[in-house]
Amino acid sequence: CVLVTFLGSLFAFFAIAELPVLGPLSAAEMERRLVDHEWLLEHLDDPDLVIVDTRDGELYRAGHIEGAVSLPVWDTFGSEPRDDLAAPISVIQKLFSSVGIDQETRVILYDNGDMVDAARVFWILETHGHRRVGIMSPGFLAWAEKRLPVSDQPVTPASRNFLSHVTPHRLATKFSTRLAISDPDTVIIDARTSEDYEGKATRLSLIH
Repeated sequence: CVLVTFLGSLFAFFAIAELPVLGPLSAAEMERRLVDHEWLLEHLDDPDLVIVDTRDGELYRAGHIEGAVSLPVWDTFGSEPRDDLAAPISVIQKLFSSVGIDQETRVILYDNGDMVDAARVFWILETHGHRRVGIMSPGFLAWAEKRLPVSDQPVTPASRNFLSHVTPHRLATKFSTRLAISDPDTVIIDARTSEDYEGKATRLSLIH
């Protein structure tokens, strides 16, 4: 079958590629998966820290956390005809490299506060093997309300070399999802809004 052949080739590639072996996260790293304003204020000047604004570029230009780079969440999506899927590996590597991310950097993501866009980029980074990543909560609106450091000057970081290390278990394909439906040990979570879940704001004939 074509699917089996493709998956076999994919796993074989990552098995022989010279990519870093990922061990378990330390307790300290786990604690920084979700950071607050106070933590970020204390670490704004850390040399290995990259703060990423995942909002639309126009919102970024109107004002962002001081020192943050712009990486709109939509840049992580593919192109037509399936612009709902993640962008190809080559695009993701170039994208993260361009905003100064490599395997040595710690990344903190934020959005306006709903944690949808930031969570999407978090997942993309983890899927591509970068686990030194966290999300700031509350988001930018709360940060600005506190009159914490904000700038409207774009940040142009030095480019780095982001090497993708895809972790297959982070990817839920149509095939694996169909298997999960009948697996009593697997929980499928619909993270959309309640309106989408109930079919009140969806274009799909199948609700969930």
